[in-house]
Amino acid sequence: MGACYSVNLKLGFEREEKQNDAAEAMRKYIETHNEKDADFSLEKWGKLDVSQDTFENLLRIFFGGWVKTSYEYHARGKWVKYCNSFDGSYGWETVMLDIFTIISPFLLDGSEMIVSPDDDYDYLVVKNGKCVADK
Repeated sequence: MGACYSVNLKLGFEREEKQNDAAEAMRKYIETHNEKDADFSLEKWGKLDVSQDTFENLLRIFFGGWVKTSYEYHARGKWVKYCNSFDGSYGWETVMLDIFTIISPFLLDGSEMIVSPDDDYDYLVVKNGKCVADK
């Protein structure tokens, strides 16, 4: 049994290089944690032609963008918005919180993540270049 997650991300990047740096940090997290303390299902993603080569694909891998869940991804100017609802393990919440915290130094202030697992929620926002929990 697991949790039902609803995820809303608003991520801002000053320059494309910052987004590339965030993507590299996400790849490194996968390399470090996959099949050790997290299962990223990379083989299943590969069968869907989803690799770690784009930022959108990395968001799908971390925030559940399976084909059947019809995720939303919009990139306009400096901002990327990503929304999805999916089923995952209870421990996956920690992975999502970890990766947002890790990429926070690359994000613009005002970037945010709202994760609603079942009847709870986590709200993280970037202020002064740091990830903080907010209400």
